[in-house]
Amino acid sequence: MNASATGFYPASMSGIVVTSGVPKTVNIALTPVPGPGISPLLIGGISIAVVIAAIAIAAIFLSRRRKKKEEKEMEVQLPPK
Repeated sequence: MNASATGFYPASMSGIVVTSGVPKTVNIALTPVPGPGISPLLIGGISIAVVIAAIAIAAIFLSRRRKKKEEKEMEVQLPPK
């Protein structure tokens, strides 16, 4: 007996006796065909994490830049004597 299904390697089993009109149940283990590699969900998750990290880093740099600018504006310039 041969068995096949989409996404699995075909398998065979011998020694099965089939009688006309009598139902027969046979369990055949099919081995899945390996997927295309990395799961699309994993790729999407990693992409989102990278974007979030880039936004966080940009926010830190902008915050530091703004703080320096505010500190510079707060400096009091005394006129020379």
